[in-house]
Amino acid sequence: MMAAMEARLFRGLYRTSAWAYVTNEIMSFHVPEAEYRVFGYEPDYDSLPWQESYIAAKQRDDSALFSTYL
Repeated sequence: MMAAMEARLFRGLYRTSAWAYVTNEIMSFHVPEAEYRVFGYEPDYDSLPWQESYIAAKQRDDSALFSTYL
């Protein structure tokens, strides 16, 4: 018997001027802005951080995590 699989919803991580990057923690891919809006991904496209801001915040978080292990 197969174990029940938990469905994971895709969520947007960040956006650019033309697309959003979405993930469900198993798969990740780029989605055009119009498709992101049509499929109703969360959070709303307009509230996603810009790619540059997302990367900068992720680097800060990673640096803070690394410094706790020193």
